Amino acid sequence: MWQIISNVSSIVTCLLFVLYIVGHIWKVIVTKDTRYEKFKILPFDTGFDADDNDNSIIIDEAGELFSLSSSYGIRNIKLYKVEYMFNDNGTTTLVSKELKHTCKGINISDTLYIKCELGEIIPTTQIEIERMDYTRVTFELYTSGKNGNILVENYKFKMTLKCFIYYLSV
Repeated sequence: MWQIISNVSSIVTCLLFVLYIVGHIWKVIVTKDTRYEKFKILPFDTGFDADDNDNSIIIDEAGELFSLSSSYGIRNIKLYKVEYMFNDNGTTTLVSKELKHTCKGINISDTLYIKCELGEIIPTTQIEIERMDYTRVTFELYTSGKNGNILVENYKFKMTLKCFIYYLSV
């Protein structure tokens, strides 16, 4: 009698542990395509001076000034200048990728201002963000020729080992 009860409790414990792991993996899969980063182009007539602000990065002297904020927090940001070349069949290939700036520790309520030249048809700026949950997100930015909005292209989500451990412990 007691052996049946102990076997049932062992099976139930193993089943709950497997459901716990599956639930946390499901949480990662569901939140992986959620974009926490928000971009906003600042008009030229705002009077904002990027040279005087501590939370500003100037990559190019000419170009758009935009703000980057995250409702989740950012651990590390890397800004790259990329150059693409058109092939004969109309596709693009990456020619060069150069690290321009690194920034660490953007809190939830902070806003980072970036001034750089964004391409209109082909992206010229690539941003790699490490979120507070240790996930790495890489994407490229360019401006829309019609309305001037910032568009995101090649959004890639990479789950690191630290991220997996983080989601298992939360």
